[in-house]
Amino acid sequence: MPSIYLLCVDYLQQPEYFQKAIRCLPDSERIRLQSIQNLQQQRRALGAKQLLCFVLKQYGIYPAVIETGEHGKPFLPQYPEFHFNLSHSGAYVVCVCAANAVGVDLEQCRKRLPKPSKRIFSQTELNFLNQASSDDYQNRFLTLWTMKESYVKMIGGRIFQQPYLLSMIHNDTYRKVWKERQCFFRRYRFGEYYLAVCSRENRFSDVYFFVTENDIFS
Repeated sequence: MPSIYLLCVDYLQQPEYFQKAIRCLPDSERIRLQSIQNLQQQRRALGAKQLLCFVLKQYGIYPAVIETGEHGKPFLPQYPEFHFNLSHSGAYVVCVCAANAVGVDLEQCRKRLPKPSKRIFSQTELNFLNQASSDDYQNRFLTLWTMKESYVKMIGGRIFQQPYLLSMIHNDTYRKVWKERQCFFRRYRFGEYYLAVCSRENRFSDVYFFVTENDIFS
């Protein structure tokens, strides 16, 4: 069953926390992180590294060598039975881990969303979006988007490789299972955030864990 860990990275706005966190990184990662110009993106990238370290410690496999697949999905070559995935948006980063392949996407609500495109959405999804009221459009758009992203990240692919073939609507409702692709979905909401998890296993937790800076630095 996938376990979900969430971390608000606002604490990294404080210089003492930021410096303490960045000093823990190897030189190569520190240089790469400091090259990110957007401060919020920089904090999210640093927070994601801290959250992953925290999770690995919970499972007793830290430190561990982290490598990336062809399309950038990270994995642990020394622990092939341990699967994880990361995502971030707004002030939060999320880490999901499981005994099987897993993918996650997190999106914060936005005032402006792009118009639905045939390059991204299937015709069934476009009809579903076009039928939405103005109040429900954002909910439908971000739900479909996070589900697509979670699936693509589970298989280690890229979202812009024919995403219109990945229809997340079946029988006029959101998919919970996709038998042909051997995967299952679970959707979550907290505050102004949408969260979707895709897994090979049809078992999902009803809860997620909020990690704090005290947990990170303990």
